[in-house]
Amino acid sequence: MEDPFLPAFSAGDERAVAFIFLYGTCCTRRFWNRASRLKKTRGISLKKDQNHILMHLPPIQQQGTMLRRYKRFLADVTLADGTELTVHCPNSGAMRGCSAPGSPVIISKSDNPKRKYAWTLEMVHQNGVWIGVNTSMTNKLVHEAFNNGVIDAFGRVASVQSEIKVSDKSRLDFLLQTEAGPVYVEVKNCSLVEEDKAMFPDAVTARGTKHLHELARLIDKETRAAVLFCVQRADGRCFAPARHIDPVYAETLAEVQKQGVQVLAYRAEVNPEEVRIVSAMEICPEEQLGEKKGTRVNKG
Repeated sequence: MEDPFLPAFSAGDERAVAFIFLYGTCCTRRFWNRASRLKKTRGISLKKDQNHILMHLPPIQQQGTMLRRYKRFLADVTLADGTELTVHCPNSGAMRGCSAPGSPVIISKSDNPKRKYAWTLEMVHQNGVWIGVNTSMTNKLVHEAFNNGVIDAFGRVASVQSEIKVSDKSRLDFLLQTEAGPVYVEVKNCSLVEEDKAMFPDAVTARGTKHLHELARLIDKETRAAVLFCVQRADGRCFAPARHIDPVYAETLAEVQKQGVQVLAYRAEVNPEEVRIVSAMEICPEEQLGEKKGTRVNKG
């Protein structure tokens, strides 16, 4: 049986090290200033290879086993020596399919002495894959993928602004300035896979539905809008809205797509060494424009 905690080494690791050694001095000051800020504020380090940004987890980690997840933001974990810890769970979703008791987990330790819970749940191992559950990492992954060109659906991106206020009570994750004009982007972390499909949401999300309406409202002749699902696990064949969990969200996604909102999904590679966005995922063919084979979307 494969050990989920055993790091996977390949020739790619050697190439990444060689790249850093030979070309590190050519990296832009802006990139490394950002990397330095991430390391200071979150304990996250970044490494660059020819194709990807690699986001490393905080250096102090522990392997453990999930006992239970509760009160949305807490989880109990047992360590190899039998110690039980209550850790912060930075995920407001239901964590359906990635919180089963007995699952291997990775937790990281913060160096912030003011935190009530020093340890953070980073990833869970289920269905033979590691699943990224720390949703505070998602926008950082996407931001770096914009800068590095891994997310290329918008052409060349000249600048990226975060946390953009679009109404009195709403903010969207990003505003991109591109050669074709501005693009508003809302990012959603996807950790649910069922029937080989990566799905969002894993619980009813009125807030997520509101964001879809905001994106559609912002579209005009010069401005585009998109919702981007960051899939932090490797076992999904394609992406689909979870209409059996939140039919309102699924139907709204179909409606705003018809109005011009781009629907994108990108897969992140997740393992105990690093997390990185690696490739685009297709939208499941039967879910294009929100219609399932043999069914019609109820618009009433």
